[in-house]
Amino acid sequence: MKAGNIYIFIYFIYGLAFFTLGISVLQHSYRGLSSFKLLNKIKFLGLFGLTHGITEWLIMINLIEVFPDFRQPLLVAIAIMNTMSFVFLLHFGIVMNDDNGRFRKLLNALPVLIFLVWTIAFIIILNLNFDNTRELLIMMIGFSRYFMGLPGSITAAIAFKRSVGLVRLIQLKGVAVKLEIISLAFLAYGFFAGVIVQKSFFFPASIINTENFSRIFGFHVEVGRATAAVI
Repeated sequence: MKAGNIYIFIYFIYGLAFFTLGISVLQHSYRGLSSFKLLNKIKFLGLFGLTHGITEWLIMINLIEVFPDFRQPLLVAIAIMNTMSFVFLLHFGIVMNDDNGRFRKLLNALPVLIFLVWTIAFIIILNLNFDNTRELLIMMIGFSRYFMGLPGSITAAIAFKRSVGLVRLIQLKGVAVKLEIISLAFLAYGFFAGVIVQKSFFFPASIINTENFSRIFGFHVEVGRATAAVI
């Protein structure tokens, strides 16, 4: 299989894993109020899965070059959808770890505030007509991974880990084990998706990036991301 075809296959599976995750979570999300906080808030994780899955399929379409005259608009759509997905993930992680502290309202608003700042910078970049707009779009995607994807993954991992104790109290050992695994999967995803980003001109993306990762470890970082999603 050619390198290009491998990437297309990886992004298809990657997108399918997250899209299936989103559909499954939303179908099984609790529509009433429950004393188990995870059931009340997991819909945000479902929205993350849906939007992130669509993002990966947009990347796949861009690689296939189905619309060669619309590569930059597609990249714009990818950047926006990718960032929106991380907003849902970060919001899930924050509300799940919210213990009614002093900064509750500020923390709950944090994903939206970060997204607004990102959007303003994004619009400015699009309207300045730089020669290297594609590189700047990649930079903005990198920023969304650093400031939303990574903290979102970590807070989600903490949320699932904290839910383990409550599940064990009601003697659901099998569910507790699954939650432990999901917690580890989100930590792994945080590393693969929030630390290893596309190569760009700023640090750390200039050194710690997908190209160097593939060269050193011998497999594409998307394989790690997709594996974390399947788990």
